Amino acid sequence: MASPPRSPGTVEFEEWVAYCFGQGPRDYAREDLDPRKPDKAWEARITGHEIDGATAARYLKRLFLESGERLSAVSDADLAEGVWYVFGSGGGFFDAMTSDWMRRDGTRNPIATADEIAAVFDTMPVIYRDVFEHRCALGFKPESASTSDTDRVSGAVYMIWDMDQCIYLVSGSQPDTLDNPITTAGLAALSTVLRECASPACLYSALHGLGHLIPKGRYQSQGAAGDGRNLLTRSQAIIDDFLECRAATLTPDLIGYAKCARDGGVQ
Repeated sequence: MASPPRSPGTVEFEEWVAYCFGQGPRDYAREDLDPRKPDKAWEARITGHEIDGATAARYLKRLFLESGERLSAVSDADLAEGVWYVFGSGGGFFDAMTSDWMRRDGTRNPIATADEIAAVFDTMPVIYRDVFEHRCALGFKPESASTSDTDRVSGAVYMIWDMDQCIYLVSGSQPDTLDNPITTAGLAALSTVLRECASPACLYSALHGLGHLIPKGRYQSQGAAGDGRNLLTRSQAIIDDFLECRAATLTPDLIGYAKCARDGGVQ
């Protein structure tokens, strides 16, 4: 007799990590599935690896903190796909932390608190420093072609803040006060990456995120009372500090990209 499906959040952390950097992205892409036929094994894997918002906050924080050890044996191909899955819509973990949807069992998704979400962003620089810094291509540029698995890792890292999940938590989190913990933690994470990393992909990634926050800040500031998150001025200040402190060690391409990001001109 088949085992009953597990409730969201009951998958163990180690199994969840293995799924995120292995079968999970393939299940999300529905690889080798016939769209005309139901696949009970696929449905069981999807259901069995779902986690709720509160669990997502705990697991993401632990993944980042332990990433150097946990991901050391993961191939570049699986690391690239896993980054897209963990940070993007494939896993939907960042969205799950704040989305109060109705679950299959009729209960609401237990969401994470603002402080729990902020702790996720607090630990995010660890995966940049301990994993991405060493696994990304040395000569990466945003327009680089993905000709190898290492290039694909770099491209995925570059796009982390353009996968919608992270950026909306930082820019749209409520309440809109200056000391909003999620906004503050997200901006601090981007600043830390720019301060501590040397890999071009990591630097471009953080600048990419700031470059997308700046237009959002410009839009928010049009309100009569402005916006307490101050995304525009805070993001530009991080880029200014980066250029002032590190310009002597940066390539002309990176300096040009940073200036473009400061104006909100990134794609």
